[in-house]
Amino acid sequence: MKKFEYIKNIGENILVKCYCLDEKKIVVEDGVKAIGPSVFRGSKAEEIILPESVEKIYDKVFAYCPNLKHITIGG
Repeated sequence: MKKFEYIKNIGENILVKCYCLDEKKIVVEDGVKAIGPSVFRGSKAEEIILPESVEKIYDKVFAYCPNLKHITIGG
């Protein structure tokens, strides 16, 4: 099952869709440079782990995530 959808832009790998919003822990693969708008919106995750490679996080990425307790970048 596909977990994520990306757009490959010039030198960037942008995460634009997450298909695993019902999981308690979401781990984004290394190499992603940007997290697009509202990617995790409405997620049931308690923890989201982003890779060190993330340089940009767009608006409302974590909107309506009532169970979210931890966001880790680079770890």
